[in-house]
Amino acid sequence: MIRWLGHKLLRSPWAYELVQKLYGAEEGTRRVAELCADLTGDWILDLAGGTGRLAHLWPEFGHYVCVDLDRGHLAAVRERRSDAYPVVGDALALPFADGVFDVVISVSLTHHLTLGQLDQAVGEAARVLDPEGSLVLVDAIRVPGRLRSTLSWWLDRGEHPHSARELEDVISGHLHIDHFDQFDLVHRYVRCTAHHRRSSTGDDG
Repeated sequence: MIRWLGHKLLRSPWAYELVQKLYGAEEGTRRVAELCADLTGDWILDLAGGTGRLAHLWPEFGHYVCVDLDRGHLAAVRERRSDAYPVVGDALALPFADGVFDVVISVSLTHHLTLGQLDQAVGEAARVLDPEGSLVLVDAIRVPGRLRSTLSWWLDRGEHPHSARELEDVISGHLHIDHFDQFDLVHRYVRCTAHHRRSSTGDDG
């Protein structure tokens, strides 16, 4: 009952934002920003971006697109960035053409997906990513024996936290990984950047 009420409450944008702060969202955003500091381009896709809390990280990008299934969360996106494009859509079947985004970013999505869905979502991210573009992925991972993290997972709407190895294996099945590391907040997190593999005649990076 308590868990159900918590999940229902998190559908409210203000409650969602409060929980994000309690989970260390500001520090998490700083860690994301470090990965994105050198990225450039004209189109960025924030995958399952919720209320668009990362929109301010890319003021130089001409077009910020935030896709999410939750219309209530998307309603807050333009309050953060007036020229943003909030789009109702599914990470497993993105409503975009191939290769249209310079950067695809996924933060706090993977623990909502089964392993099969994760593979599908990364495949979709790779599909809409420009051949020279970059994927940025950050999410909490499963670490056995970490009590504080275990209790937090019980309250979380995401029921499928993965191990670092599982994430690495799935991402590398679609893209070449440039950077992969971990950091600790309430949970332990993975940070990753990846790009399309070069042709056999080129450098794989």
